[in-house]
Amino acid sequence: MEKNYLVWYASYGSNVNKKRFMKYIINCRDKTPPKDERPLILEHPIYFSNHSSTWNNQGVAFLDVQKEGKAYGKMYLITKQQFMDIHEREGSSKNWYNEVVELGNEKNGIPIFTFTHTPRQKEDVIPSMDYVDVIKKGIQETYPELSEEDIDLYLMERTLTADMVKLLRYLRGQEHGVKISKICEAFHNNRSLVIHLIQPLKELGLIKQDGRTVRAGIDWDSDDAVYYTVPDKRVSIDTLINHRS
Repeated sequence: MEKNYLVWYASYGSNVNKKRFMKYIINCRDKTPPKDERPLILEHPIYFSNHSSTWNNQGVAFLDVQKEGKAYGKMYLITKQQFMDIHEREGSSKNWYNEVVELGNEKNGIPIFTFTHTPRQKEDVIPSMDYVDVIKKGIQETYPELSEEDIDLYLMERTLTADMVKLLRYLRGQEHGVKISKICEAFHNNRSLVIHLIQPLKELGLIKQDGRTVRAGIDWDSDDAVYYTVPDKRVSIDTLINHRS
């Protein structure tokens, strides 16, 4: 009756990355590695919210169980005690992952559980690049058939606001890099908004300040700072722009 003591834990954020997940296991009362692991496509979208001190005080992943969608996840076969320990370490309070959700049963009758916040967190918060990279590596190892562009698009669709996409669309429409003063003209001279958009796009590795302006000592948020989209992200950016058009 061993299966009565086991559950499938469905992860959808940084724990899709097994290296990251094992850091939780070694801090459980039972440090036994998972008995099995499998890819799992969840039928709800992820979003990013709250402020995690572990990840530069920026957003982390939650599952919006009130909405249909798709999330690339991974499930681990662990003990019920391990699941409870992981939930506690992730944050089981009302401001964090306050709800355990059953997603059904695996074919052998073992239940599949995850945790999230219900109702959906009100505020979307951009995650840090470090956090996104951990998720990206986890998806790459779990879904090797996906291209890097596919994964970048999946994560961008879930992190970027409409104004961020608008800024990317503007930059992709320019022949060369553009000064912040010029970008502001496309945003009705709302400089504070432009700076608010540039910072996360820069941190997520989607845009970059031109090296010549960096070497000239021009601050990243100066009117004379020049920005362009990062070349190896342009395929994903263009696909995102087309999806949002």
